[in-house]
Amino acid sequence: MEPAELPATAPWLYPALTVLVALVLAYRLALIHAAVSAVSRSRLRVMAEADRRRAA
Repeated sequence: MEPAELPATAPWLYPALTVLVALVLAYRLALIHAAVSAVSRSRLRVMAEADRRRAA
């Protein structure tokens, strides 16, 4: 049983795919971070408004 040969591909293909996957993951992480930040800011705003009402 001889080992199967890898298909002949362009030498830049795997590094390019690695960079593409890294960019996609970074984009998704940025979207998640933006969503979490928006929720956090919203909660802080609601808490500050409640504190103002309590103080008044």
